[in-house]
Amino acid sequence: FEVGWVMATRFEYKFVRLTDSELAAPAAYQDAVHKHAAERWRLVQIFTPSTSFPDGAPAIFELIFERAAEHAEPSAAADGGGD
Repeated sequence: FEVGWVMATRFEYKFVRLTDSELAAPAAYQDAVHKHAAERWRLVQIFTPSTSFPDGAPAIFELIFERAAEHAEPSAAADGGGD
């Protein structure tokens, strides 16, 4: 019976905060996305945690990126569940 490793995909996340003025210029957020993509980050969501303008428009945006983590951990199933 051989002990093995199961490669479960684990992710790490990065949060990049942009203000409304930064997001108003397409080059600003596009540059942020391209820069992170070059580092193997994938944009998964744009979150607006607050609204502080009278018209209800968000003042802050968070770009949420994810990428696969670089390590693996042994699985109980791979080593027979500890038997």
